[in-house]
Amino acid sequence: MKLSDILIQYSTDTTKASDICRQSNYSLIAICWILASENVNNLVNYKIVLFFVVISLYFDFMQYFYRGIVEGKHYDDEEAKAKDDLGKIDENYNAKPYPKSLNKVSTGFYYTKIVCTIIAFALLLWRLL
Repeated sequence: MKLSDILIQYSTDTTKASDICRQSNYSLIAICWILASENVNNLVNYKIVLFFVVISLYFDFMQYFYRGIVEGKHYDDEEAKAKDDLGKIDENYNAKPYPKSLNKVSTGFYYTKIVCTIIAFALLLWRLL
């Protein structure tokens, strides 16, 4: 297996995990809503669960927002280096890969949102028992 194949598989798996995490957060919101539907005051009992859900969704957004900005800047920088004196892009230009040091923040956002979702599920289960 090539390194590029491993990177593609990693990207596919983490994207799927992000999707499942996001769907799980929406499910948690729905479950809390249903459990509190009898009495709005019951929603206070699930406030800590909803707190972790909101934090997870925030980090989900920040992960993609940050990656969009950083990867866009990296692309613009590489594109500028690939242009010749006339402004045409050299199709054979060998662009540098995405810097790993910039990936650490995005990875932090990724793991934080996963952990927050797990904590929210654990708290909900604890409330229900």
